[in-house]
Amino acid sequence: MRKISYGMFLITFFGLMSVHAYPAEDWTFQGKVVDAETLKPIEGAVVVAVWREARATPVSSTFRFKDAKETLTDQNGEWSITGPKGEIKGVNEAAWLASAVLGNYFTADPEFFIYKPGYGRPNLEPGSFTACAYVSQKSNMEGIVLALHGKTEEERKQYEEEYGRFSASPFVPVKNPETKLRNLDFSLEYPANATKLGFEWTKPYFQYTVTGLARATTKEERLRAMGASPPSESKEKTPFLNKMIMEEERLLHGPDPGGKKK
Repeated sequence: MRKISYGMFLITFFGLMSVHAYPAEDWTFQGKVVDAETLKPIEGAVVVAVWREARATPVSSTFRFKDAKETLTDQNGEWSITGPKGEIKGVNEAAWLASAVLGNYFTADPEFFIYKPGYGRPNLEPGSFTACAYVSQKSNMEGIVLALHGKTEEERKQYEEEYGRFSASPFVPVKNPETKLRNLDFSLEYPANATKLGFEWTKPYFQYTVTGLARATTKEERLRAMGASPPSESKEKTPFLNKMIMEEERLLHGPDPGGKKK
């Protein structure tokens, strides 16, 4: 989170009155959703991308909702969404400082939400995983960033203590990583040559990403999965998700004689 230097702000402000925000470049985000245990594709999972905008404030930054898009996975578990890539990381310090007074907003990286009744929250439930392709010609690196979250709650906590949430994810060197991910031709084990790849190098869903969802077997797990929803401002943009959640609520709670939920 950025903080404003008032000294720098006073020096640069009067020369920044013409600073404008430009639209963020569009990007096609894509991946596959599978059952974390069987690796079989999950058809009909809803994938939601949410964009927020940000600008500087005297003490930190402020965000507001910009847009949301959703789609359903096909019979192969595949999905894609096209939208702004995000521009905050490319905004120079002077333009960022000026936004505190000029009111310019910059588009942040999108957040992704994946939901399918009967499955838990991705990346948070034990047994889930995320694997994304990574190729860097500059660093001569090619492979898969693999984030496993353990099969138990204890293993999940241990993983987060060691790696954080993608802050230092294990990198597994392999050739043609996107092809291997598309074909589900990869191992859910860390080999001896796995190294840590920092969060700033890569990000899930900005490269082809396989998301493994763990099954939700109890009512509590299914309710918890519903709670990991996009912000309320996106509701009008997510009819698929709204319908799924309403049907899941009816299944778990059931209507009373008057038609209300218990």
